[in-house]
Amino acid sequence: MKNIIKKIPNLRHLRAFMVVVECESITSASSFLHVSQPAISKAISNMEALAGTMLFSRSPEGTYATDEGRFLYSKVKHAFEHLDNGFKDALGDIHRVKRLLHITTSNQLKAFMTVARVTSFSEAAAILGVPASAIHRSVREFEENLELTLFQRKGKVIESTPAAEQLNLSVTSAVREIIEGLGEICPKSSVDGVNLSIGCVADADNSTLFHHISEFASQASNCRVSIEDGTVREQLQRLRAGEIDVVIGHADSEESLSGIVSKKSRFSDPLVVAVSATHTLAAADHISDETLASFPWVVSSNYAINNRNTSELWKEIGAVPEKTIEANSIDLALKLVDGSNSLGVFLLSQVKCLFELGRLKLLSIDLEQHSCSESVFVRSGWQPTAMQESFVESISQ
Repeated sequence: MKNIIKKIPNLRHLRAFMVVVECESITSASSFLHVSQPAISKAISNMEALAGTMLFSRSPEGTYATDEGRFLYSKVKHAFEHLDNGFKDALGDIHRVKRLLHITTSNQLKAFMTVARVTSFSEAAAILGVPASAIHRSVREFEENLELTLFQRKGKVIESTPAAEQLNLSVTSAVREIIEGLGEICPKSSVDGVNLSIGCVADADNSTLFHHISEFASQASNCRVSIEDGTVREQLQRLRAGEIDVVIGHADSEESLSGIVSKKSRFSDPLVVAVSATHTLAAADHISDETLASFPWVVSSNYAINNRNTSELWKEIGAVPEKTIEANSIDLALKLVDGSNSLGVFLLSQVKCLFELGRLKLLSIDLEQHSCSESVFVRSGWQPTAMQESFVESISQ
């Protein structure tokens, strides 16, 4: 993320680039922005140097965007829409937003995003390679323009205000759009050489997914992928913050999506009851409710927290256990069940590996009603690059 922040282009140059694309004329853009023609030409020259390619074709009739220029324009336009929406939500006054978009600088956004990320002015200064006074000044100017308090000091700790946390989502999404646009045109400008970042859910059997990613990377040209794992909620937070492009995992509660993230289901993953292969019930055909209730049951705390319907689950199983154990990860839950006398509730994908190895057995209890969907999550309104779109389409099939 810190490399993304460092690469934020000059916002005035981005605005000049957009207006030239729309006006198809440096003269008209100069008049519209009330900026000299040499300044517009310099901004375009800097943008082309940054992109590593020609963004316009010049002729006596006008200045027209090339294919690369039109693509970058769509990403930059979307970035400014993110900023526009973020400022509207923060200010609640649409009349001030237009002026704010014109007076906000890239240095202000760099300082704001970095302090929001590391919650320290001195550390932010070290990351950006500028004096701490410059960070303080940029943040203060940004706060004055917004007429909002973005950070509060609590003892020795700097904390983002709720307004800052919300605004940071929009700002980061905007910056991500710009960097992705430049990276698509000129791979050398992409952040850390990565043009596709994927978040996987740790509490699942991802072997099939990893195979698919490897196959995709081997067939796609110029593909540079980063993968990280974590819980669904951790990954969705990273997705909202623009730190990753796609999250693949089991659907979380609808409330956690809150209109910011959209999802597309890949397949339905049924809930199953698993026991150790050496368990006394492993070979049983008919098991009474009383027998089921007499054994300890292991349930993932993620399931209990996200679904809040364990009572319905026990009703479906036909037994209310006398003893239950909540494990905070699937790995821990599997270890508690493997080789013990406990019964465990899992998604089929989570026990697939141990089942195929013969270490776990599945009991004949129908829990299809409690199945979960494995889904592909992206940010609402996200405009993927060709590489990203190709991956999402392939993984969703």
